[in-house]
Amino acid sequence: MVFQELKETWRNETWFISSIKKRTSHPSYLKIIGLGLPALPSIFAELRREPDYWFLALEAITREDPAPDAESMEQLISVWLAWANEHGY
Repeated sequence: MVFQELKETWRNETWFISSIKKRTSHPSYLKIIGLGLPALPSIFAELRREPDYWFLALEAITREDPAPDAESMEQLISVWLAWANEHGY
């Protein structure tokens, strides 16, 4: 599956980078965004299973930001998973 390959490459090549900007500008992350709406089920499954910084990809794909005032990763996860449930993901 394309998503799984891109995710593994992204994680393997960026797990040690503390800069979110650098992690989310990695070519594999950008290719995941390029997958568009079909990537959403996989991203939400990852967010449920092994949280990571998927929020920029989710905003880019959905063109929504349901958590503009979130103050923690836990809040972002909670709001995005509620969004996923409301939209059938």
